[in-house]
Amino acid sequence: MCGEEEDTYHLFINCPFAKQVWNIAKDSLRIPNDFNDNICDWWNHILSNNGMDPSGSYRKEKFVLLLQLWKNHKECVFKNRSLPPSIIIERAYNTFLEIHEVNDENQSSLRKKEVIPVRWNSPNFEAIKINFDASCISGDCSVACVARDHLDHILDFKAYKLGKTTINIAKVWAAWEAHNLSLNFPNKFIIIKGDSKLVIDSLKRISSPRGECVKLLKSASL
Repeated sequence: MCGEEEDTYHLFINCPFAKQVWNIAKDSLRIPNDFNDNICDWWNHILSNNGMDPSGSYRKEKFVLLLQLWKNHKECVFKNRSLPPSIIIERAYNTFLEIHEVNDENQSSLRKKEVIPVRWNSPNFEAIKINFDASCISGDCSVACVARDHLDHILDFKAYKLGKTTINIAKVWAAWEAHNLSLNFPNKFIIIKGDSKLVIDSLKRISSPRGECVKLLKSASL
């Protein structure tokens, strides 16, 4: 887009825009200050030296930024628009965190867990209670929500597979579906209940969700 030959080195490293992104990301991605002078040596070093990065996290941080640079290049080519460097870095960081979450979920699914029976408690007055939840097994997530009255009668429900995502996004998605389900009961007192710490902390303004979670919470006015 800048008039130079678009080879791999130029797109990801030598393009003035790419250089700007890498420079801004120095602190968050632990990039040496003199990397512009020896960028090829630096890349070869982190790719070949497993001893300095046994978990692979150091390299994954850089690879997700390469991915976001490539996506931004496609935005320039096909939509004639470009994101600010700060947004590209933020998206790369969020992608990196989600990769870690999926890996953690995969590891935890291999461990045996104690099954704790859960009993549904009906409201003690005429209200409609909607419970929501989500589960992830090896990165494949499902969401469900069910609406019941104070007599324990099932009034409506939703349940489906969400596909590959993180447990946090799945939990927020389930809360979003519970909100949508509540719209089927106008002029009724609605109780929506779930055990997602992310949703609860976000509603209490204790923490701020990221990426797709923000969109879902805002669209549901939660």
